[in-house]
Amino acid sequence: MSIFFKIIIIFLIIFFRPPAIISQNYSYSINDFDQSACGKTSLSENSSSNFPSQSKKIVTSAIAFTISPYTFGIREISPAGLFVGHRISQNIVIGGNLSGMGNELFSEFSGSVLASVSVGEYFSLGIKTGFSRITIQNFSDYNRFNLSIGGIVELADWAEAGINIDNLTRSSYSIAEDNTYQRILIGIGVEGTEDFFVDVDAVIFYKLFAGFKASFRYDFLEILSARVAYLTAPRTVEAGIRVDLPESVRFYTNLNYHYLLGFRQNFELIYLF
Repeated sequence: MSIFFKIIIIFLIIFFRPPAIISQNYSYSINDFDQSACGKTSLSENSSSNFPSQSKKIVTSAIAFTISPYTFGIREISPAGLFVGHRISQNIVIGGNLSGMGNELFSEFSGSVLASVSVGEYFSLGIKTGFSRITIQNFSDYNRFNLSIGGIVELADWAEAGINIDNLTRSSYSIAEDNTYQRILIGIGVEGTEDFFVDVDAVIFYKLFAGFKASFRYDFLEILSARVAYLTAPRTVEAGIRVDLPESVRFYTNLNYHYLLGFRQNFELIYLF
């Protein structure tokens, strides 16, 4: 594929965003694989970068490096990111994320900070604020701010209910004000057994469409976990594996298939301390 057609595809994805390829800015979407309100099936602490309701899952402290090379087969869309999360007390978690992608013609940079607070014994609240900038050669730079919130309530020892609102303020790049991105997740997470977990979520894209997502996780061994998921709109299938290595190191890889755009993959190295 020539560089001209690649740039055209990038413009379509970032600015025009028709319903079939609606997405967040791409340097954020690097953490978009384990999407669920409760995060029962999540295999990475890094998922709280996009879903602050999940930040309560960070038990101690974590550093994660993530890369998604050749997203949808396009070399120019290869975002990479760094996430740091830290539990500073029994009730409070803080974190931050930096990510970006691009080349000499086009680049996007994003940064965010998040916090989660446990309120009482059964409820936690998460909030994330972020900033993104797109730079296009021979064009102006475009900026946007993002505010996301989420919460989880414990229904029983084995069940939770949660909600996550991404881009609460419905901000957008000025060049694409008619294509505001907002996603709402409302779901339930269940621990079927000590090895088997399920998330079921309603996924609502503002003024576009809504679907349902079912996610399943099974811990085969103490060091090996697998996750599969299916989203009805846009039709997407995911499969991921996490391996817990010695010295508190984890390796996580995920493959995502979008019915229209094709495959994108994610590789992540996590260190817990």
